[in-house]
Amino acid sequence: FPVTIFSLVTPGPCNAKCGFCFWKETPITNDYFFKLDAVMSGLVLPKECNQVSITGGEPTASKYLRPILNRINKDIFKKVVLTSNGFRLLENLDHMVGTVDYLNISRHHFDDAENRKVFGTNGVPSKDKLKEIVKTAKDYGIDTTLNCVTTNIETPWNVAAYIKFAKEIGVDHVCLR
Repeated sequence: FPVTIFSLVTPGPCNAKCGFCFWKETPITNDYFFKLDAVMSGLVLPKECNQVSITGGEPTASKYLRPILNRINKDIFKKVVLTSNGFRLLENLDHMVGTVDYLNISRHHFDDAENRKVFGTNGVPSKDKLKEIVKTAKDYGIDTTLNCVTTNIETPWNVAAYIKFAKEIGVDHVCLR
């Protein structure tokens, strides 16, 4: 039976402006954690629903990321996945240890300049910074996946180049969407 995923969207901004993204920032209310605690404590989940996916905007841009991570009940959620474009990821990895099991890093082109164009910002990590992020995540026991929206990779040659890039930075998996 497939694992059911519970998604938790972190409130706050995103540093990127991807043309394909559906996410829109909404105002954060003062009672956010009260509501989050009520939802998390009131969940009645079947045993198959044991995964939580933390997403955003950009979770590492949210001032709420660390308090959210502290509220994840690992007895309920056996698998915790965090999706990030890499912004401020390195400075948050140490706090993810023991909570986050899998890190999905959004990277939409193997070339740094082209990737920045897709994201609409310079605030995403370069290839060299990604290598450092992936190595640190592995040192902490966090599995890494590189995720790419394939509208930015149009030929088989570019897909092959993307996979080569992913191997060079050391990720565990590649997901092309």
